[in-house]
Amino acid sequence: MSKLELLGAFLNERLTAAAEEILGAVKEAVEEYQSEILRSQEENERLKGLLHAAVQRLLLQPGPPPVPLQEDVQMRESEWRRREELVLLHVKERNPSPDARKQT
Repeated sequence: MSKLELLGAFLNERLTAAAEEILGAVKEAVEEYQSEILRSQEENERLKGLLHAAVQRLLLQPGPPPVPLQEDVQMRESEWRRREELVLLHVKERNPSPDARKQT
């Protein structure tokens, strides 16, 4: 065999080995991803069951009817704005503006 043929055979052997190594790594990664997907699906099913049980418990529990979501959000936003205004008022009282300090 000539040197060129030997080089070609060597390169062919190395490229085949590299391709097999890459395919093995890809196969391993795909198996890991499939395993992770399965675990995630199982966890999602478990959480759906817990959520369903919690909702059923709330629906069957006697008491005041639940507040619709939109009203709840509006009440929370209103409360947040009120608290923010109180904090700003408190900060202004503790740290008067430079004009107010000159007058005193």
